[in-house]
Amino acid sequence: MGPDQWDQWIGDRYDPRLGWGWTARQPGIMDFGPLYFLLDDIRSYAWQLVPMGYSGGVDWGISRLGQRLEVELHNSGHDSIAAMSGGRGVMALPTGAMRDPIFYRWHGAMHDLVKEYKNRLAPYSEADLGFPGVTSVSASVRSEGGELNTFHTYREMASVNLDSLDSTSPGSRMSLQYSRMNHRPFTWDIVINTNLRARTPAIVRLFMMPTRGGGNNRVTIHMDHFYMDLTPGVNRISRDEMEAPHLSKSRWSLSELQDGLINGQVSRSQFSWGGCGWPRHLNIPRGTERGMDWTLVVMVSQVLPADIPRLGAWTANRNLAWSYCGVGYGVVPDSRPLGFPTDRDFGDIRNLVRGRRNWATVPVRIVHGPRE
Repeated sequence: MGPDQWDQWIGDRYDPRLGWGWTARQPGIMDFGPLYFLLDDIRSYAWQLVPMGYSGGVDWGISRLGQRLEVELHNSGHDSIAAMSGGRGVMALPTGAMRDPIFYRWHGAMHDLVKEYKNRLAPYSEADLGFPGVTSVSASVRSEGGELNTFHTYREMASVNLDSLDSTSPGSRMSLQYSRMNHRPFTWDIVINTNLRARTPAIVRLFMMPTRGGGNNRVTIHMDHFYMDLTPGVNRISRDEMEAPHLSKSRWSLSELQDGLINGQVSRSQFSWGGCGWPRHLNIPRGTERGMDWTLVVMVSQVLPADIPRLGAWTANRNLAWSYCGVGYGVVPDSRPLGFPTDRDFGDIRNLVRGRRNWATVPVRIVHGPRE
């Protein structure tokens, strides 16, 4: 849903079926006039940020650009699309907008604008991409009960118990059943060889991308990143999937959170943070019955000098999905751009690796089938 489509007819219709308070979005043309004005303004602002945007390993411009994009063009687009409902459209409400499929097209347009800014920055340097002293990296993945370097996905029925949406006291419950994707638990095994003379802090970053047509970062998935001290010689790491800093680590179910909030046993802050993070069962794409070829990419990167004093934040936030939700206080442990170094277009992954010894690429497969 790029800017060239904002003045075009939107042919699909969407009815949220949420009762009398919400109206259906009808086919038509959204009010695009203010959007083009805001688009020109945000692009001009982004180009002004480029000269000072990235230095010392930090993208200094992205937060300012993101805040302005969110408040101006992004929010105005939601309002323009909601107005197509002729009443109260779900796109106008943060808690309901994702019900409308057009939500994802609109956010795709915002993503593309951020990428325009990212791709105007200078390419990453050897100081960004290399790691002197790392001589080799190898990696594999072990799925529970499966073959090496093979992920196994399946569909399952799941249920959730929750209080009725308009409940003001606990006890009035409804149970919802739904079919969802899941996969067998897995573990990363990584071996890093070095000729370093002393313990050296490092950040290990893991990505996955489809092998065919997946070289570019439009389909790169950031799977994990973590801090470790590299020692001279051989470093062996086994890391469970659930240790990834983007996955939800909630100890409460949705119904427990709702009951706790109503009873005063859970604060609003605890309620908001209670389930924050990406769901573990959606951590791996579906794959195919025959097996879909993917590439696992492992990069061992240097810790920025400014991040050395706050290495303790990695441990302090290990039970939070901080790379997805942020931190409750202080700053995030890693000042590098989110998704570094795949946050800018790179074409084929080999354009980033280029024989660097602190990188590894590993063929993996995703097989979809029965749960057993």
